[in-house]
Amino acid sequence: MAFIARSVGSLRKCHKNLIPVSKITRVVWIIVAACLIWALLLVLNVAPQLRGDYGWRWPFAKPEFVRLVPLVISLIVYIVIGWKLQGYAAARWFILWSMVGGVVLTITSVYVTTDRIRYELYTRTISGLSTGWHYAAADIDDRGGAQEVLEEWPDFMASYQYFSSHMTTSPPGMPLAYYGANQLLTQAPFLTDQLGPPLRAEQCHNYRIISYSDAELSSAWLGMLTPLWGSLIALPLYSLGRRLYSEAAARWGVLWWPLIPAFLMFTPTPNTLYPCLTLVVLAFLEKGISDRQVGWIFAAGLGAAILSFIHFTLLPIVFFAGLFTLGDYWRRRKLDQLHWHWPFVIGAWFGAGLLLFWGGFYMVSGVTIWDILDQALNAHLTLDRPYFPWLFLHLNDFFMFTGWPLTLLAGLGIWQIVRAWRREGILTPGSVFAVSALVTLLVIDISGTQRGESGRIWLFLSPILVLIAGNVLGPIDSRNGRLITVVQAVMVVVMVGYLRVIGSGFSEPPKHAPQLTDMSPTPTISNGAEFAETLTLTRFAGHLEMLTDEDGVNQPILVIWLNWRSRGQLDVPYYLSFIPVSPQGQPQAATVVQPFDEQYPITCWLPESGDIRDRLLVPLHSNSSEGEWWVSLSIMDRNGKTLAVVMPDGTRDQQVGLGPFTTHAP
Repeated sequence: MAFIARSVGSLRKCHKNLIPVSKITRVVWIIVAACLIWALLLVLNVAPQLRGDYGWRWPFAKPEFVRLVPLVISLIVYIVIGWKLQGYAAARWFILWSMVGGVVLTITSVYVTTDRIRYELYTRTISGLSTGWHYAAADIDDRGGAQEVLEEWPDFMASYQYFSSHMTTSPPGMPLAYYGANQLLTQAPFLTDQLGPPLRAEQCHNYRIISYSDAELSSAWLGMLTPLWGSLIALPLYSLGRRLYSEAAARWGVLWWPLIPAFLMFTPTPNTLYPCLTLVVLAFLEKGISDRQVGWIFAAGLGAAILSFIHFTLLPIVFFAGLFTLGDYWRRRKLDQLHWHWPFVIGAWFGAGLLLFWGGFYMVSGVTIWDILDQALNAHLTLDRPYFPWLFLHLNDFFMFTGWPLTLLAGLGIWQIVRAWRREGILTPGSVFAVSALVTLLVIDISGTQRGESGRIWLFLSPILVLIAGNVLGPIDSRNGRLITVVQAVMVVVMVGYLRVIGSGFSEPPKHAPQLTDMSPTPTISNGAEFAETLTLTRFAGHLEMLTDEDGVNQPILVIWLNWRSRGQLDVPYYLSFIPVSPQGQPQAATVVQPFDEQYPITCWLPESGDIRDRLLVPLHSNSSEGEWWVSLSIMDRNGKTLAVVMPDGTRDQQVGLGPFTTHAP
């Protein structure tokens, strides 16, 4: 109780050091004016340096303004209802609304560049360019399984040098998560039968992706739903904000999080989930330190180890934890009569959590964190960035993607903390937390280890900045907070509309088969054979010709036209196998080809494809083209397994005979 009384007294003294309401209002207007000028400069593209320089600059593109309408409407609805719920005594509906807003605003942000929302989220998730973890998970079984891959993890990372830069710096966490999901989903065909096929159609022409099983495709939904997982941050954000600052600060933070440009723009990368995971670990740490419960400290250390196992981007959390521990010790050493070894006790329990996890990983794999970190740094630091310009450009990128209104307001909050400490020596837990975050940010920047894209990579620190900004507005008239909220929403519209920050590198699947420019000179013949109860060979035509090969020798070939219709989707890029049969009944060597020269594989043949018409050349492997030739057509996978065929009369077979074909006389 004595500790609580002293804390309340400190908070009252701290509030006395806050700038008067009238002056805060003037500062808010200055922030608003500065941010609107910055937004105008970005929209007019008169200062490209705002988007980066010295080796990296975010692409600029003017939006289709009609596509901005859903985003603007969503922002208005979210903010207006959020203001209403913000004043309710019970916070549960307000927190839920923030989660809903995070999902909806993310979707409307993606819509600004494409109306194919599922396609965009899916391809960003599976791409080696934008992420790489799902991409790598699909390779684990081909490399000998999880155990063998873990034992060679640094080499596994290095093997992706030309396929995914993200994988060259990645610990095992994310690929293993997708791999584990693949294994679990393999046991749930009732689920993958529904989740997999729609995604297969989105990249039906990509031969690597369509080789995935339904389980491997279905696991991509975990990444595609990142807007939902990331929006769960409202829970730890509210809880930590209340403990460190105030109810008002926590609610401002919860309201503002869905308005963070980086959270909306970098979806569905795991970077948008990291802030939520980071706050959970920091909440454990704060509770353990404040309540002197070493179990929570141990949990925080274990959580930090898991986060570093997911990605080394989150390693600075360990440094932050050390700063916060030392800062809180300095703040409480006299009031609570803490002994000199108290920080070491906290560090020991936190370190025990780290050691337990990484020690366990070493026992399983024989690989240490230092082995993985060495490979990651070797790959990461090869990127050349001039040091001094990027000291400022990294901060600019982080502040821009967090939002300049909240950044400037948080800067004001840091100034208030320094002012209160210098005047009266007052430090609250929230003050120590804020200063620890600031020092961590500056140390990361000064270290020179960053190589661009800090707005995405440092997003895990943005929640702390949001809470600091919320604390500035906590005891002040809500009109100032609403003005900041509106300007932050303007930042969202401008940045989402005019910056292009993420893509998959994949092309969209063809909507229809390539159109043939020539017609068969011979009449087409009806057929009606149905393969795998999905593909129907409606008609065919063909004739024999002499074709000069590369050696200048005339060779007889069969020119065949096939007309198909599909009433479903096949999950394998099947091959067409042709076995010519001579007039004497002798089968010749088979010709196995992909339809349309691999431009339109069978996995793309859908009911909406309409009439699918292909022209193929089949060598006869004979010296003569005299007489009537036939051909046996089957559809097989790469292992030679053929699809069942049902003839129009109901008989079943593994092939269909087509013919007769003769030499065409012009």
